[in-house]
Amino acid sequence: MSVFRVLDKLEEAIHNSPKLPLFWSDRVLLKREKVVSLIERTRNSLPEEMKKARWISKENQKIIDDSRMKAKDTIIRSTEQARDILREAQEQASRLLDENDIVIRSKEKGLKIIEEAAKNAKDIREKSENEAGKLLQEAQDKSKNIINEAKKESQEIKKQIDEYSFQILNGLEREMNRLLTIIEKAKNQIK
Repeated sequence: MSVFRVLDKLEEAIHNSPKLPLFWSDRVLLKREKVVSLIERTRNSLPEEMKKARWISKENQKIIDDSRMKAKDTIIRSTEQARDILREAQEQASRLLDENDIVIRSKEKGLKIIEEAAKNAKDIREKSENEAGKLLQEAQDKSKNIINEAKKESQEIKKQIDEYSFQILNGLEREMNRLLTIIEKAKNQIK
């Protein structure tokens, strides 16, 4: 049950309570248990807003974890791709070296291929590490923004609920004090 529904029920209880006789025509009697019960239900309704903030925090963590996994996968794929390129270059260089009539050229060409493959592999690895770093940074930035927004929303909701609850309780306290004063006067008049 939402806080507002409980507060509506509290207001309804005040309006539907029996009126005191005669000169107290706008005064009503409230059952203490009913008022206490409604206040307790209001308190029990408050944690729902906190659940929302907790859910947002969990979603944030999922985003960060997913980004880390993507970054890790990108690095692994790039490393495997670099290894494949290097292996292919070594195999090609080895094939070229096996041919007798162009052994010298093959060695030179093979070395160049291996160097280029190693350079390409290094470039790919660096590029994928940079991409992974960017992905991770973006995820962390997004999660920080979401957490900050969730905290602000949660604090604002709590502040509004606290203010409204404080107003209701102050009103009830004033009304109870006024009723007690009236009852005390009535007792004194009866004596």
